[in-house]
Amino acid sequence: MRCAPQNDLGIGDTAAVKELIEWCARHGFHVLQVLPINETGPDNSPYNAISAMALEPTTITTTPAALPDLLPADFERITSGAASASLQTGPVRYRQVKALKRELLWAAFQRAGQRKEVANFAKANDWLEHYTLYRALLDENRGRDDWESWPPEHQSPSRREKRWRRTQNFNYAGNFMRMSSGLPTSNGRMCAGMPTSTEWR
Repeated sequence: MRCAPQNDLGIGDTAAVKELIEWCARHGFHVLQVLPINETGPDNSPYNAISAMALEPTTITTTPAALPDLLPADFERITSGAASASLQTGPVRYRQVKALKRELLWAAFQRAGQRKEVANFAKANDWLEHYTLYRALLDENRGRDDWESWPPEHQSPSRREKRWRRTQNFNYAGNFMRMSSGLPTSNGRMCAGMPTSTEWR
């Protein structure tokens, strides 16, 4: 069952969960059980998460009311048009929804990323730097989460340290790290990532 609030962006999110909790309370239910909300792989299955700790970014409510650093003008610009409106009907279109939410999160991060608490969060969570590199490599390998099929220099932190840093693609991974630590990215590309249970953790 898809639980989505009014004017959703194609998928249920934290705003929908809040509404469902309120509905449960009104009808005398005391427990709400949901599927895992860890970040998912390319098949979008909640039972095939690529992270032991990270939330799936699409579950985040990406409206100006929920994200104070997301300007209403940016929200309207990004969500305007038939493409985003079509996401509100029919089955979830995961690829389009992920792209849309990613753009909205990036717009918010452009303003929130310099905050001290963002840097403090990254500093307090030592998995973050390794995971952001993993996510960069995941994108570099066309979203294939079977990392054993990646080029050898992408398959382990030790090889990553020695080889992948020498390639031009390292700037992309650096952007993931800067986004997570609250530092500006070098080229403004959207990056998002969280922790994993693989050896990259």
